[in-house]
Amino acid sequence: MRNLSLLLIFLLTVFTSADEHQIDKRQAGTTIRKWAQNTVYYYFDSSLTTAQQTLANRVMKSIIQPSTCISFVVNATARNRVKIVSDPTIDFCESSNVGCKGGEQTITMGAKCKYVSN
Repeated sequence: MRNLSLLLIFLLTVFTSADEHQIDKRQAGTTIRKWAQNTVYYYFDSSLTTAQQTLANRVMKSIIQPSTCISFVVNATARNRVKIVSDPTIDFCESSNVGCKGGEQTITMGAKCKYVSN
């Protein structure tokens, strides 16, 4: 199950559809904004190794994109974007956001975030 952490964090971060909606059940009225045109702009921080970049690209382009309506486009200057960083002090992958919060959002790849299960 730990091998799916990168895939799951991407799915939570890029949760997408055409409109905003309100989630009320067990949450204090959380508004989830969707990514415009189902496109997630992203870029890699210099802290990522080539292997981490390859893994993230594999998850986005070979697993999520073909199976969903979400597209991933590299763009470090887009108004709304995801910055993918590395932090060896955490074990797996983390993101504090679900959906598009506006501006730059961060997904952190931890030390054990190395594999994707098919």
